Amino acid sequence: MNVKSIEKKPLRKGIFKQKKVSTLGQYAGYTTADYHGFDYHSEYLEMRDGIKLAADICLPKKLEKNKKIPTVLFLTRYVRSFETKFPFSLLSKTLFGQITKKEIDFFTSYGYAVVIIDVRGTGASYGTRHMEFSPEEVEDGRQIVDWIISQPWSNQKVGSTGISYLGTTAEMLLVNQHPNVKACIPRSSIFDLYNDIAFPGGVRHGKFIEVWRDTTLSLDKNNLKYIGAVANAVIKNPKPVKADTKAEQYKTAHAQHQSNFDIFSGMYKITFRNDIHPDLGRSINEFSVHHYKDKIEQSNTPIYRIGGWYDGALANSAIKGFLSTKNSVKLLVGPWDHGPAQHISPFIYSNKKTFSVWTEMLRFFDYHLKDIDNGIMDEPPISYYAMGKEQWRHVYDWMPNDSKYKTFFCSADNTLPEKIKNKTEGCLHYAIDKNFGTSGGARWNSLTIKYRYNRRIAYADWTKRTKNLLHFTSEPLTKNMELTGHATAEIYLSSNAKDVQLFVYISSVDKFGKATHITEGQFRGLHRKESNKKSPVPTFAPYHTFNKEDAMEWIPNKVEKIHFELIPTSHLIKKGERIRISIAGADADHFDEIDDKTCNPASLQLFCTKEYPSQVHLPLMVV
Repeated sequence: MNVKSIEKKPLRKGIFKQKKVSTLGQYAGYTTADYHGFDYHSEYLEMRDGIKLAADICLPKKLEKNKKIPTVLFLTRYVRSFETKFPFSLLSKTLFGQITKKEIDFFTSYGYAVVIIDVRGTGASYGTRHMEFSPEEVEDGRQIVDWIISQPWSNQKVGSTGISYLGTTAEMLLVNQHPNVKACIPRSSIFDLYNDIAFPGGVRHGKFIEVWRDTTLSLDKNNLKYIGAVANAVIKNPKPVKADTKAEQYKTAHAQHQSNFDIFSGMYKITFRNDIHPDLGRSINEFSVHHYKDKIEQSNTPIYRIGGWYDGALANSAIKGFLSTKNSVKLLVGPWDHGPAQHISPFIYSNKKTFSVWTEMLRFFDYHLKDIDNGIMDEPPISYYAMGKEQWRHVYDWMPNDSKYKTFFCSADNTLPEKIKNKTEGCLHYAIDKNFGTSGGARWNSLTIKYRYNRRIAYADWTKRTKNLLHFTSEPLTKNMELTGHATAEIYLSSNAKDVQLFVYISSVDKFGKATHITEGQFRGLHRKESNKKSPVPTFAPYHTFNKEDAMEWIPNKVEKIHFELIPTSHLIKKGERIRISIAGADADHFDEIDDKTCNPASLQLFCTKEYPSQVHLPLMVV
């Protein structure tokens, strides 16, 4: 098996002692909530180029005079707070945005200041956005921290956090290498903007790009009908800062937002990772966190990465971000979607979260921002949730040492044996269903406001939905096996067009024939070249650059190999169940067809011979 190994970081044994003081997600009484409620204030912070950024400042109510406290900083693209319409304004004139009042209450109750900033060109801040995660936006972070530590209530220590875009800006803050940023907790963040969200496997994630564009433009233009009827009925506009009593400054800022960058049209000018956007003069790499990983490492700010197994492809961001940066000291991956908003496991009916992510964050911030030796850094650095066993596992390495790759071969009789059969010929034909999709219950729907709360992510109709795909099914397992890690697919195929997009799904099948979705991955044939260059992030399959110079023309009806990673997971396959590999040529619910119609095949031919042995490599361990 040719699975590329990764260079693992040293365990830094000086950090991880043997004693264990507290428990994951629990504080065990080592700290108490000393405050109730918070005092709210807002003002503008002026940047070096005259751009004014709107800031909400929340301090614990009845904070003692001369008391110095640390700060939790959020840098938001989604509006820090809103002003409500009548009659809702009779209840509260302020409605907080993605950083909810409950989250603010939580951190201020434990003696933290919470500062929320509308990044330039959004909310009530001035400026026009020419790109996301722009160098100007990143540089603003240095001045924001300078302002925070100049305040009379600041203890000179700042921690950054946030979810999604905010999780990404939390890490981008470290590019500035500000010595007073002492901790960072990116949640559901984007480490590799190309491969983890916009073009997973080089396939354009068009539905996400479109919905995200519409969501952000509706916020920028203060037209909330797209967000939903409730939001449109309740919200008047982004909240002006306190001194802007007639909202004149907000109106000036709002006018500047009308020329904000349209990410949707921009993404349709991109195919390769290093394509130069004609309107920006930059590639997508240049506003991706992984592009700045050396500077982020040099900040020496400890990072705690938090992600979910059902969070689109962003489990890769959490895991590979941890493996890529030496100052990533903790990793937590749970049975969650984006946020996390829901607890998701096919083995549990309820989707109610039972794990306190905020408490785990508090433990990390208390250690690094308050110097409380609460034991969090004595514990193994990696914690992940094993679905099916429904328990947390704590390890020092990714992947876990007990997880070993097993190879299963696709066979012309649609079986999935562990040894290749003595067959000299084998080719299976699959007529591509262009309408096949993974539905609104798929992991991809967790990534956007519009779809996230519509339904539980469950792949509930997976048996019916995939019945017409090309299948390969193993013999029943003789032991309980846990698939933990990055599975890879090594597929030999041909098509009747100039390119192909391949979708591979792993499921378990019980004795009644019910299929349960485990994980998936996709890849565009154009990018299949296996590079001998050093990958900027760890890989578990051959490295593909996705660069234009490495594109390989797909020759119709010629057998080609595509070897790529699937999205990592940790999932139990029970004794007596079978492993099933399913093959598709489209996911119409989430991913675009190739723009050039001559590159969209009507069918695939998948090869299962000794010369062309299609196979999957699954990281399995006995449990």
